[in-house]
Amino acid sequence: MSYSPPSRFSVARLTASVLAAGVIWTSTSQSEAGVVQPELREAITRGQHEDLSRKATAYVAPKDLADLVKEADRIVIGRVAHSEASWHPTRKLIFTHASIVVEDTLKGDPVATATVSTMGGIVGDTQLTVSAAQHLRPEARMALFLKWSPEFGLWIACGASQGKFTVLRDGGRDLVQPTVRYVTESYVPFAEHDTRGCVEFGAFRDVVRSLVEEGEGR
Repeated sequence: MSYSPPSRFSVARLTASVLAAGVIWTSTSQSEAGVVQPELREAITRGQHEDLSRKATAYVAPKDLADLVKEADRIVIGRVAHSEASWHPTRKLIFTHASIVVEDTLKGDPVATATVSTMGGIVGDTQLTVSAAQHLRPEARMALFLKWSPEFGLWIACGASQGKFTVLRDGGRDLVQPTVRYVTESYVPFAEHDTRGCVEFGAFRDVVRSLVEEGEGR
């Protein structure tokens, strides 16, 4: 199924929240309760919600642009074609997988398409919400800093949403909008006459390429 929020929630639902990590499980159906809820109850009872908390906390450690370039196995610029949520093979987590049509590869072997997986999403009547996760909108143009996660067996963004940059078209110019300003502010000046913390696309791309070359030359 394509990722989209549910139209409504059932009054009878099981919710386990790990507020410090921003992780929320929700079962939205009475009819599915016998299938879904025991699995969630078991995860909570065995303390797996604490494991989720630790993973989520590590997942959002602050990073700047140089950190992201160093950590990334692949850096691409492209457009989101579609996304789909599914259970991880362990059946303990849900991920939303976005397919990217790549226009440029700034680090790593050139690829025509790439997939980035984000923790959270909706499968059937079960939703996993991770507050630090930024899900990618279809047709959005993005600059993505990706790494292979041996733990999950998936390509994920470096530093959660910090490794996802939206490329905007604004008055005939392309701008890059970081999720948080501190990621780029020490490396690329903010775009003139812009109040959203955006930077010029060309300057952003040049700085990333320079950081990649600098790292490869060490």
